[in-house]
Amino acid sequence: MTGAVPRRLAFPAQRILAAVLVCAAGISMPHGIYAQSDQPLATVETSQDQDSRLIEGLLQRRLFKLARRFAATRIVAPELAPQQQAEMAAELVRTYALEASHASPERREALWLAATKVPVTFAEQFPENRFALLPRVQAAIALLAQGKLARQEGEILADEQLTRTARATLRGTTERLETLQEETDQRLRESHRGDTLRKVPDLNSAQLLSLSRRITLLRAEATENHALCHETDSDDQRSLLLQALKLVEPLVTLPPESPLLWPSLLLEIRSARRLGRIDTAQQRLAALAEREPPVAVQLEAQAEEVRLLLAADKLDDALEIINRRRSIGGQEGAEMDFASFETFVALWKRAERDKNEPQVDVWQSQASAVVHDLEQLYGSYWARRAELFLTQQALSGTSQNIDLLQRTAEGYVRKREWTEALANYDRAIQAATSASETARTYQLRLAAAATAVRAEEYGEASRRFEQAANLHPAEKDAGQRHLMAAYYESLAARKESSPSLERYATLLQENLQLWPRGESADQAAMWLAQLRFASRRWAEATKAYMRIPPESTHYSLAVDGARQAALKWFQEDKQRGELVSRDVAQVIEYFERIITQGSDNAESWTSTMRLATETAGQLWLNYVDNGYAGAQAVLEIALRNDPDAPAGWRNRLESLLVVAYAGQGDLAAAQQTLDRVGGDSAERLFELLLGLTQVASSATPQIKQEMAKLELMVIENLKPMREELEEIARLEIETREAEALAITGQHEEAKRLYQALAAAHPNNLQIQLGLGHLLARSEAAADWEAGLTQWRMIQGRSRPQSPNWYEAKYQIAHCHIRLGNREEAVQMLRYLATLDPEMGGEEMKGRFQGLLREAQSGT
Repeated sequence: MTGAVPRRLAFPAQRILAAVLVCAAGISMPHGIYAQSDQPLATVETSQDQDSRLIEGLLQRRLFKLARRFAATRIVAPELAPQQQAEMAAELVRTYALEASHASPERREALWLAATKVPVTFAEQFPENRFALLPRVQAAIALLAQGKLARQEGEILADEQLTRTARATLRGTTERLETLQEETDQRLRESHRGDTLRKVPDLNSAQLLSLSRRITLLRAEATENHALCHETDSDDQRSLLLQALKLVEPLVTLPPESPLLWPSLLLEIRSARRLGRIDTAQQRLAALAEREPPVAVQLEAQAEEVRLLLAADKLDDALEIINRRRSIGGQEGAEMDFASFETFVALWKRAERDKNEPQVDVWQSQASAVVHDLEQLYGSYWARRAELFLTQQALSGTSQNIDLLQRTAEGYVRKREWTEALANYDRAIQAATSASETARTYQLRLAAAATAVRAEEYGEASRRFEQAANLHPAEKDAGQRHLMAAYYESLAARKESSPSLERYATLLQENLQLWPRGESADQAAMWLAQLRFASRRWAEATKAYMRIPPESTHYSLAVDGARQAALKWFQEDKQRGELVSRDVAQVIEYFERIITQGSDNAESWTSTMRLATETAGQLWLNYVDNGYAGAQAVLEIALRNDPDAPAGWRNRLESLLVVAYAGQGDLAAAQQTLDRVGGDSAERLFELLLGLTQVASSATPQIKQEMAKLELMVIENLKPMREELEEIARLEIETREAEALAITGQHEEAKRLYQALAAAHPNNLQIQLGLGHLLARSEAAADWEAGLTQWRMIQGRSRPQSPNWYEAKYQIAHCHIRLGNREEAVQMLRYLATLDPEMGGEEMKGRFQGLLREAQSGT
């Protein structure tokens, strides 16, 4: 039974040899695999029985850690006899193994390893304990359980690596059991010599004989499982099955009162059937029935009888047994139910051959019902076995049994046969659609899409997710599934040599249209915005970012994205003379709404609200004609209502406010604000300078000039306090002064300062670039000559094909043109285009092409 702990025996020495029933992850072992006891070794209940019952109770409730702790404590209890200590050690092994069998795959290995270490530790602690053989046998049983679990998982998951692991584990199990058998048999021979002088307690002859027989059965079971790791009817499988048969030969003659008899006979019957020895198997079945076995054994024997009839194509006889004896005394068994399933499948295949469609439907329905029962009663292992069996049977094209079609598809998934899996899912979808089972149709479509993902057919997965969502838009997760279609479309595009993301964009837009609100819409808008931003479609990116509502987890990123996209959008439109005031007004309204909504809700000022304020101020100043008053209003509100804001943010806003005052002609207010921001602190003045620089970086040329004038005012105030700052800050101030002088038209002063800086800091590439740009912008031929030398030096110090390297190439060609060397510039640009067609990317390439046209126009 699924999840059950093996039944505990009444006597200590037998208990320790009880097998581990593996039930990991819902996978249960077939009933009756492991032998339990042979003859009782005690007839009086001891304290050890009480300990064992306590451990058993903990295991039944899966309190593995408590069971381990108790067993470990009892091992070293001073009042325990050597045999009881060994039995507790075996209990500890069993506890580790049971926990491993129930644990997730990533935890199992450590638990299996712990089980193998117990006998070693026990032997080190109690080197004179002759009963140490018992935990060693229990550890071998745990290893057998580990191998069997790997075999089962390898079988139902069609995982060859797991199967190889199972083979290795089972080989190791067999070797360990052989060693234990030799030792046990040697001690048995010694016990027969009647060494009465021995003072150390030890297992007696009856116990050793029982143990030896049990080890023999375990060896047979390990060999049988090893055989099942090989292809059916292969030479390897047949050889191993013959070995298993030979091992159980002495056990099948034991008396009926020995429980070892029943698993031995069943193993013999199974092995004979698999070897094709039908007559032998039938004879053994008849002999077993005469001995009146327990009900569980009868059920497993009947399952074998049914399989023998199926092998002989006696389907009606098999059906008669099922109808008459599928259960005995109200008790059912997994093997018998599985044999019933196999019979129903054989009957439907016969009906197909006979073209008897009504009977096909009957037997398919019966098979489907049994698979459901197998899963419910015995666990998923049995259902997975059934699905694997179904993949070996070709369902007819006319089959309308949704359950069987789905299970067949799932069986192919586990075998990683993706084409067959998808074909069976499609047939199940068609059958479910015909039966008007809408919800199931939707789930089947999703399962098929997930299968395409596992097959790494991302385009197919995208199509299937899209279809599932569009055909079932009312499903609560339809929007999310449609979003998955977009995601896998993007993965499919990335696998192409020349990826196109247009279908990806179309799916995102469709998602926003069909499911305009909710988590899927927010994610779709975010992805669409990022896609448009990456492709430099600034307006579309801005609008997509602006769709994301405040309650979204993406909101803060969306506001930042909207800021970056909008600034680039309006900057480019203004340069082209295509700026639309209505667009600017809508974006400003978006950012100001963030501020007012936060204030109306009495929220503390957030970083998002601060970012919105700064952006709105920049937009008013840079892209609205005479937007100074609008900028002043939003900036003053923020500064007044957020007194605890970070100093850097306040400095940036006050820098913008200085520009707003200056733009309205209020120079006194501008100067007053500058004084208030800077005061007598060099650090605050330096922060203000950085704030002005940041604001100017995205400003229009006119505003940049005003900002440069203000920067020079700040720098003038800083000069008496420069020594209070670190060297890197002082260098930044000098660089900003040179750049501000250049922007305000004070070219010679800027050049003298830049040249002095370049000479003092020859390895500072930013300074060298600044000097190069200043010389290139000059109107004097002497500066162009100097610029040519400067840019050649920069090219030599830059990594090839880096942004600075391309900029140097561009400026060298530009200087040649200004100096009249147009032919040299043309040759240089054409040579670059031939060797490097990309020319640094779309934007840089456009600049190079424009320069080439300029050079050619005068040649």
